[in-house]
Amino acid sequence: MGNYNGTVTCGHCYQQGHNKRSCPRATERAQRAYQQAKEAGSADLEYYARALAKRTGVNPETGEKRKRRDESYGRKCSYCREQGHSRRTCSSIKDDQRNYRRMAQVVRTDMLARMREHGFGVGSLLTLAGSEWNEEASEYQDVTSAYLVTKIKWEGIGPHNQGGDSCVKVISVKDPSNQPTMGMPEAVTGSADTRYSRTPELVGATPSEKINPPSAWTAGARAEENASIFEKGQTRDGYWFRTYGSPLLDRWGDHFESTE
Repeated sequence: MGNYNGTVTCGHCYQQGHNKRSCPRATERAQRAYQQAKEAGSADLEYYARALAKRTGVNPETGEKRKRRDESYGRKCSYCREQGHSRRTCSSIKDDQRNYRRMAQVVRTDMLARMREHGFGVGSLLTLAGSEWNEEASEYQDVTSAYLVTKIKWEGIGPHNQGGDSCVKVISVKDPSNQPTMGMPEAVTGSADTRYSRTPELVGATPSEKINPPSAWTAGARAEENASIFEKGQTRDGYWFRTYGSPLLDRWGDHFESTE
């Protein structure tokens, strides 16, 4: 029910002249609750301290003034889930991003070496086995199509995409309007493990001296910018770091640490 006389009424003590936020009785109650919890050694002390700090503007534990968005109370990092800081200032995400670039250095150095060894890059000729509908025979028939590599999406190659899936832009030799994206040939990845049911075959090489990634690419530059694990709102994927990231980081320590 509204206050038609224009005087505010407190929702805590129901006295006029102040609101619940500035109610002295509510503040006294919060002070007593905090003091009792402290004397009893209660596990809920932080809760009562937070409630008191919200009312007085002063952290009862340190005596420091509470900021508008108090970093000591209430704020929880969306990445590491710990309290006392935001994602922007999180030391865990900064450490993980630095280590992710180190992991990318391992993955990308390996990939570039294999690409140059096999002569795979822009200008390479690929073939891909598939099937096409034959109108005369009224059936699908096996065909092999040829493609030229027009672009390597270097930024997509990293710890979460070590095989370069969806990182090869090509153009069909038969039909230039057909310009799909493919994965790397098995000869280059060294593995048949791919998200694709069919992998292209490398049949025409590019001179190794012409296979050059962007500057600092092999050093892992900006790898974290293309990693979904660091996208806004994503919580730290501890399982991935332990299971897949750790071995890569160990390799970095064995072969690259002295160069950093």
